[in-house]
Amino acid sequence: MSFLYFEKHSTTHPRREVVFFSSQNSITTEEAYQSIDAYFTAAPIPDAVFFLGFEYNLASLIAAITNNRVANRIRTTASTPPNLAYFSKSGALLGRQGVNYETNQTLPEELINTLRSAGAMHIFKKHKGMLESSDSHHYIKPSLKHTDKFIRTGNVLCNSQEVDFLAAWTLRWISPNLNYIYTDSSTITSLAYASILLIAKLNAGTPPAISVRCFESYHLLRNFEFIDIRKSLVYVSASTDGAMLASLNQEHGISSEQLITVYYLGKKPPVGNVICDLTRSASNPDGYEPALVTQPECRGQFAPGSFAVHITSESFLPENPVIKEIPILVKDIPNDWDVVKQHFIGNSSVKCHVRCASHVDSTRPQRQTVALDIAPALTPGSVFYDKYCKILKGAIPMHLSFVIYLEDSASVKMKQILHGFLPAQHRKKVKFIAAAKFTKANGAMLSVKKEQRDATLVIASSLLDGTRLLDIAQILRDRQKNHNLTYVIGISGCRDAAETVELKSNLQYCQSKPNYSLLCVEEFHVSRDKQADTTPWNTEIEFWRSVLPHSKWFTKFPDARKIIAARLATLERVDRDYLPEDDLFLPRSLDSHGCLTLRPNSVFTEGLCVTKFSQADVFLAASKLLHEMRTRASPKAKLAQHPHMRAVLSPKLFFRFSDGVIQAAFLRASHPEEFDYRMDAELSKAAAGIISNILSWPSNPRAEALTEFLYAIATDKLRLLKPDRLGVVSIIEQRLPKRHHLERLLCEFIRSK
Repeated sequence: MSFLYFEKHSTTHPRREVVFFSSQNSITTEEAYQSIDAYFTAAPIPDAVFFLGFEYNLASLIAAITNNRVANRIRTTASTPPNLAYFSKSGALLGRQGVNYETNQTLPEELINTLRSAGAMHIFKKHKGMLESSDSHHYIKPSLKHTDKFIRTGNVLCNSQEVDFLAAWTLRWISPNLNYIYTDSSTITSLAYASILLIAKLNAGTPPAISVRCFESYHLLRNFEFIDIRKSLVYVSASTDGAMLASLNQEHGISSEQLITVYYLGKKPPVGNVICDLTRSASNPDGYEPALVTQPECRGQFAPGSFAVHITSESFLPENPVIKEIPILVKDIPNDWDVVKQHFIGNSSVKCHVRCASHVDSTRPQRQTVALDIAPALTPGSVFYDKYCKILKGAIPMHLSFVIYLEDSASVKMKQILHGFLPAQHRKKVKFIAAAKFTKANGAMLSVKKEQRDATLVIASSLLDGTRLLDIAQILRDRQKNHNLTYVIGISGCRDAAETVELKSNLQYCQSKPNYSLLCVEEFHVSRDKQADTTPWNTEIEFWRSVLPHSKWFTKFPDARKIIAARLATLERVDRDYLPEDDLFLPRSLDSHGCLTLRPNSVFTEGLCVTKFSQADVFLAASKLLHEMRTRASPKAKLAQHPHMRAVLSPKLFFRFSDGVIQAAFLRASHPEEFDYRMDAELSKAAAGIISNILSWPSNPRAEALTEFLYAIATDKLRLLKPDRLGVVSIIEQRLPKRHHLERLLCEFIRSK
């Protein structure tokens, strides 16, 4: 299409006018006819027609619109000839009049402003340039201010004719001695280059030597060096409060005449020049209400439950966040779960809320969510024990002299098994060294020269993140000169295959080939906390602490205080290295039916002879399944969050996995955004319906995870729109026995949010 066309509505006269714009070097009669015919075929006859061009294509534009075939296709209600205007070399918009448009005329400033505003607004709305918040979410600007509207200028600039239209209005501010155009985002550099190219076309020469530089919004602005600022312009993609314009003006000494804002929305008059003011007014009735903007890092009137979509300076958002509902099916169970299940489920290997080894002396030690203690699996006769022994037989070097082992119980047990494998006469020659002692002394007790045969074996129950093993490896590179070194690892336990490969590569690297030997009994992936002290049970501790001071609730539900106090006592015992394996989840009610337990024939324990499974076993299964979904390769089924797309777990999983202990495990192991249904009203309603169906009869066995569901809603782990949330609570309260004080307190808490 040779022309961009848009409609211009007069605010003083009820007239409908259409504007055709073209930045092509030359316009043929046929191109003009095709564009004009396309418009008049689909639209009613306007009251007037405008053509906008440039001085470089003016002659071809006049020739095209005065051609009989084209002129006859142009229709107006008053049968008046079309109006013509063009951008001159100086950037001024001039009119042409006369039979053959041979005479220049000065256009009224009001008409010029209307043409600019109408075209820029048409482009903005055509490409949905405004993101607006809803009850479920709002936006955080690059300045860290919360706002209910975000202008995405970069997404508007996707058509060359439209970019040229916006660039045409910058020409009057570009002086012949201009050296730099600065932009606040690389998303609008196309606009700067379009301005430069139009200058070249208007002057029939090569593009002027104007450099374009980007300071990436607030990211680099504070320390950004503006070169030759007096011979520069600054293009700002958008502004909703004028803060950046004020900063450029006041802190960087850029005059208001040098500032050009593409799209502006605000109550106050903007600093500098503006291509399009989006603010609704008497002269712009189709505009937008000013944006609500808070101070940096302040939520202001935005509710705590409103999801904040963080916009980076270079973000492209095609629309408001799209919600992707991801089901959990049996086929989603990780392939390596069979390995984990065979060795570590049903034998107390799984530990939760585990004290970190580096914080054993702390009054409030840091914890990790879940860990595997492989010591129970190293029992003689077990499959894992037999596999470890088989590896040892082939891994023990003939000239073994040193064994370095980690101090956790499983590594110590692996060391003891190795000790039993050694011939009696050989044991006395081998020196066993604890890893902490070895690293503290910087390996002083071990020194092997290049010509010696002495070998070293390093034993560890798990790779995990490899930190301690890498410390040992670094020292051994200096102390073990003959490179006769072997690692024997119980389990990999890394986040994914890439991390496993990287850690193994770092440990095995040797300057003189071959690399060091590294043998692992079993390899599989597990989720690990990204930050210390962020376990679900630390969150629970903070929640109950926040509830206890509110005496009004305990006046109504006195027994709830006793339950909460007992629960906190269980969670906060500092002498424990981990939570008891069946104290992970809240019991059903005051008169407790016992802890939540797994029923026989679960999909997670299929094929095992063991009949008793702990809550920790189930939590590991849920945690590992979710971890697999978060790290899978396929983007369509990946449980990953992006600014423009939110992935949530299908609420149908609570029907599919009907055991209360499994439901509780998914609620605890999930990330808050994975059960956040507020961004989709239909999904929130559907989720509320499923949860209500399950919990509608609190005394029914299928509602055994009632307390965990209420706790999840109270702590925003499971998020519904307020009407749906209150609807669930109302249904539960109708049939909830009065003696269930803890559940009733949680219902009251949810109502008060």
